[in-house]
Amino acid sequence: MTTAPDSLRAIPALLLKCLIPCMLCSATALAQVWVGGGATNGWEANDNWDATPDFDGTDDITIGNFSTALNADRFINSLTGGGGGNSWINAGVSGSTLTIKSGNVTQSGSGRINAQVVLGDPNVTSGDFTANFSGPSAGALQFGSGAAGAAGPGLSRADPGQSWTVVTSGNVNMRGGVWDVDHVQITSGRLRMENSAEFAGGVNTTMQIDSGAELSWGNPNQPITVAALTGGGEVVSRQSGEWTFRVNAGEDHTFEGRITQQESARRTALTLDGSATWTLTGNDHDYTGITNIDGGTLRMNGIVLEGTDADVTDKSWHVNDGGGLGGIGEIRRDVFVNEGGTLRPGNSTGVLTLGDSSVGSGLSVNLTLEDGFLYEWEYDNGMADRDLVHVIGNLVLDGDHFTSGAGASVITLMNLGTGSLQIGDILFSTTEGILDGATPVTSGTLNWDVQDGSGFFAAVDGNNIVLVPEPGTLALLVIALGASFIASRRRK
Repeated sequence: MTTAPDSLRAIPALLLKCLIPCMLCSATALAQVWVGGGATNGWEANDNWDATPDFDGTDDITIGNFSTALNADRFINSLTGGGGGNSWINAGVSGSTLTIKSGNVTQSGSGRINAQVVLGDPNVTSGDFTANFSGPSAGALQFGSGAAGAAGPGLSRADPGQSWTVVTSGNVNMRGGVWDVDHVQITSGRLRMENSAEFAGGVNTTMQIDSGAELSWGNPNQPITVAALTGGGEVVSRQSGEWTFRVNAGEDHTFEGRITQQESARRTALTLDGSATWTLTGNDHDYTGITNIDGGTLRMNGIVLEGTDADVTDKSWHVNDGGGLGGIGEIRRDVFVNEGGTLRPGNSTGVLTLGDSSVGSGLSVNLTLEDGFLYEWEYDNGMADRDLVHVIGNLVLDGDHFTSGAGASVITLMNLGTGSLQIGDILFSTTEGILDGATPVTSGTLNWDVQDGSGFFAAVDGNNIVLVPEPGTLALLVIALGASFIASRRRK
């Protein structure tokens, strides 16, 4: 019997050695992408996830134009939906979670994930993690129920030890539920919050809205809290009713964008809290809700417009106990500085304008100072280096500001360099005058406690409030000037 050469006998083994990895590779490739809808490979229309193979976190799942139910916990790498149509994932079994290791979700048509979503790798317990949600330009990638008023499931992280960021583009709807996230960046399109959606521990969640992007909401009477708002995009109310946006500032930051509303009866109320300074620089903020500064300092370096909602009569600003208002911008609203609230005009020294400085605008506003308000007035070398609050309208003194003796209101004069105080330095200027309650006043010494002022008092002088020497100092100054004049006359 003739024996085949060793080289020929090795061929079947060699072929088998090559084919097995290729077969495994092919099988792996088929398991990577599951496409549903119609007669395509993988899920069929209305198939449930319990009918599919188990996933190990390496699978990139694509769902076509159909609906499926999540009947068990699943662990995948990424999710793509739509295929030009609609795709839905619903929680078929209550409590089932969809874990997406990469955090990448892309939706080309309208889509909804109405199940608890966990992002990240459960085996990674530290470092930074970024999830990317890409929605369509028409329709939206929606997290949560499509039913109005339904509180949907939320987003959680695979391990709480990671620092977690969600980046959105296109149209993404956060429809109910809680997102456990440290930072949100809206790069384009919009992120819309509805059905009492919120951020877990909002006082620790920072938000960046890039230019051209938008944060909007449909939660009337539902406050949304973030730790910071930055970027150059827009915050927009697109739902009837009033919505409160609250910034709990723990660190100084700046928002260069716009706070607005879609139309009448869709109002935004703004609240600042915390301990840091939040600076607004946009020139066309036209929201029409009330602004409350309960903590920290709101530095207005842009323009807050009068607002065009005829149904809203109170669009006022309130500087409350522990809060501060400063900047070099323009606020075309009535402003109230309440007991414990602080005025800090300027960025360093500078002028804060209340009212409309446009020629011929005709808008008049009121600045109301309550007993116990605080004023930090800074000055430096030169008459131009002084703080000033300029009111295009009236300054209203509400309470007892004229009774002799130390008053509850404190004016702190702060020298920033080589400056010196001058008699007649202006603390407040007005275009229409000063009211004691409802009574016009043009003169009188105020009982404000002027600190670090070397004997200066505050007094009404026509339409302004200015610094004057205390009465005893003024009398001595007059006597000294008189003695000098007499001595001069005698020498002649």
